[in-house]
Amino acid sequence: MGNGIMSGEGKVAIVTGSGRGIGRGIALLFAEEGAKVALMARREEEGIKVEKSIREKGGDATYIQCDVSVTTSAIAAVAQTVETYGGIDISKNEVITQIPRHVFLQNKKKFLAAD
Repeated sequence: MGNGIMSGEGKVAIVTGSGRGIGRGIALLFAEEGAKVALMARREEEGIKVEKSIREKGGDATYIQCDVSVTTSAIAAVAQTVETYGGIDISKNEVITQIPRHVFLQNKKKFLAAD
């Protein structure tokens, strides 16, 4: 773990759309590379399946049910990630609807861990 080109050792990554497809693959790769992964997806069954897969391989992942097209859902998911892991180092969006930039900018002090 943590020896590849995407080394995530000691990092916290949020991956949207992580219940299936490309998002799932990216989440698995980050976990394999040593990152703690917040799995954001709408479909609980798929998200929990990915979380279980990562944990069975010794990784650290938390599924967070989230619809990033709903601002309050995105804010809550970011807050839960910060509460669980203490901050966010990597954000990878794999859904068509993007997390609004203003959500992060307006809440930067509240959601992002201080250096």
